[in-house]
Formats: sequence, C-alpha cells, structure tokens
Amino acid sequence: MENGHLAKRTSTAYAAKNRLFLRALNSPEYIANQFTRYAFNGMNLFDVVPFLEALEVPDLQAAFATVSAESQRSVFTILSPKKETV
Repeated sequence: MENGHLAKRTSTAYAAKNRLFLRALNSPEYIANQFTRYAFNGMNLFDVVPFLEALEVPDLQAAFATVSAESQRSVFTILSPKKETV
C-alpha cells in the first residue's frame, strides 16, 4: 500500500476516533472513569486529543515495529484431549 493512501486512511480513522472520544466527554461518568484511568498511568485525559492530532504515519509504523517483531509473538495451541483406550 502506498504511503499516501495509508496516511489518508490513518487520518480518516483518527478523525473518527477523535469524534467518538469528544462525544464521550459529554458523559460525566465517562470523564470520571477515564480521568482516573489516565491519572493512574501518569497521563492527563485532556491531553489525548492534541496527542492524537500530532501523531503521524511514521510514529504509528515505529510503534507497530516494536510489537510486530517475531520475538514479541506467542503461539497458543488447543489440543484435544487424548482418548484413553480400554
């Protein structure tokens, strides 16, 4: 996928997320829950929108590279129980 197309799709996705986030701020319960969550993680709820608006595609690619490395993957296998033979 070319970088310009990725940037446009990413920009559109972030705009939608920002609208949802801003709409959620109409709820005092949401603000209280999220403010506490962000505070416990050393962040400020009201810094989220400027932070998201400042993100660019290279920032996202760098973040993805840290979690997409093979050393960061795990495998989960479900095996059926062995049947006992009588």
